[in-house]
Amino acid sequence: MGLFSTLKPTKALTQLLEKEHDAIIEAAFSTLPQISASKLILMQSVARSSATPHELEVLKKLTERNRTLLLASARGLQSARKRLSILRAPKPILQTYGPNGIVSDIGNKPLTIKKKI
Repeated sequence: MGLFSTLKPTKALTQLLEKEHDAIIEAAFSTLPQISASKLILMQSVARSSATPHELEVLKKLTERNRTLLLASARGLQSARKRLSILRAPKPILQTYGPNGIVSDIGNKPLTIKKKI
């Protein structure tokens, strides 16, 4: 938190919330625990400071923005996991009629990529 120690707590927290926003956008989720720890310390500093109502409103909006973005990211990841599990699940056998009118099964073949040389 060395960089933030020379700034006003509200300004430092604003910068940290912007950094958190960038990390969420870039899917750099491994940096979020460190940002969260710094954010907690800065929020405590802001609580002890004489922040104006306007500054607090800006911080609230930035925090809400990041929260909404993080929840949307979580929903997106959950949706992607669900879709991948559906795609990996075995498919039922397709039944169709052959040229002679008899029902025949079309078996499942694993999807592979074949490269022609």
